[in-house]
Amino acid sequence: MEIVIVSDGLDYYIEKMLIRSGLAHLDFFANALKLNENTLHVKFPFYDLLDCKSCGNCKTYHMEKYKADGYYVVYVGNGFSDRCPSEYADMVFAKGELLRYCRKNGVESTSFENFRDVERELLKRFVLNGE
Repeated sequence: MEIVIVSDGLDYYIEKMLIRSGLAHLDFFANALKLNENTLHVKFPFYDLLDCKSCGNCKTYHMEKYKADGYYVVYVGNGFSDRCPSEYADMVFAKGELLRYCRKNGVESTSFENFRDVERELLKRFVLNGE
């Protein structure tokens, strides 16, 4: 199992949160925040990779790379930038705006409140059932 974070947020604070949580080893893809001579610059290195233009970081692009390598993709999300990838993932955990979107558009998903809910459901489906 490989855990990868795809975020429409900024690498600056994501990296700090991962380090603080002891998860600095996790790969992540996000928008970039750079400081040059007292000026902040935001860069979008993963924008419009699939001719979409909806999000700053094309999460579907990253997900499709993993799927092409043979990974079964479990996607966990809660917002607008999670809509597109939720339609291509093998399994979706959704809450908030994404859960409403999935229900309205017939995207199969499992609701969750926190990551412990996701962990319990994955253990139940893939470990305890022997899949």
